[in-house]
Amino acid sequence: MSTPAATRLLALAIVVVVVGGGCPITDNRDGIGRLCSTAAACPIDHFCLLDGEADDDGVVVGRCAPVIDYGECPAPSWPVKAGRTFDGSLDIKAEADLQQLADVTTVGGRLRLFDDEGASLALGDLCRLSGLQRVEDTLIVSETDVTTLDGLQSLSMVAGGIAIVDNPNLVDVLGLASLQFALVPPGRNFAVLLARNGNLSIDAVNELEAALAPAGIRVFGCGNDRGSPCTVDLTDLLGQR
Repeated sequence: MSTPAATRLLALAIVVVVVGGGCPITDNRDGIGRLCSTAAACPIDHFCLLDGEADDDGVVVGRCAPVIDYGECPAPSWPVKAGRTFDGSLDIKAEADLQQLADVTTVGGRLRLFDDEGASLALGDLCRLSGLQRVEDTLIVSETDVTTLDGLQSLSMVAGGIAIVDNPNLVDVLGLASLQFALVPPGRNFAVLLARNGNLSIDAVNELEAALAPAGIRVFGCGNDRGSPCTVDLTDLLGQR
C-alpha cells in the first residue's frame, strides 16, 4: 500500500492539460516544471523562470512550478497575480509575525523562521506561506513545531539555498517538491539541507531528492532520524541570531 507521501510524489509526475487562459502545458520536464513563455502567464499564475535564449520565433521559454496540490493546506484564497513583494529580509520569530507574509509572493532578501529563545517556534503549519513563490536569498526553517512543509508548494525559486534544521516533529518535506531553481551557497555542493530533524526519515529525504533531481537541485541530509551525524558546519548557513 502506498503512503500519502508516495502518492503525492507520484502526482508530481502527472502532466495536467490546461485549456483556456494561461499557457498550455507542453512538457513537464520528466515530472518537474511546465513550459511557459514570457508572453503568457503560467496556468497557476506563477512566475515563469526563463531557460535561455529566444527561439527562431522570438519566444523565450521557461518553467512554472508544477503545483498539483497544497497538501494539508488550502490553496491561496487571494489572486496570486495580485501578490506583493516584501522588500528586504524577514525574520519570523512568533506566529503573529506570519501576518507580514500576507499576500506576499516574493521576499526580497533572506527569510528565516526560528525561535531566538532556543525553544520550539509554535507555528502549527506553514499554510500562510502558500502564495510565496520567490525568496531572493536564503530560506531557513529552524526550531519550529511543524510536521510537514505543506504551504511551500508555490515556492519555485530560492536564490541562496534552503536549510531545514532542528525541527523535531518534521516527517514530510515534499512541500518543497515544486522548486525549479535554488543556488548552491558558497562552500557547499548542495542547495537544500535537511539536518537534525529528529523524526524525519531517510526515506523522506530520498523522496524529496528524487523529486528535485530533474531540476538539478541537490538535497543533502544529515543527523535526521537514524541517519549519519552532521559533519558540515551550519553556522554560516543559518546566520547569526
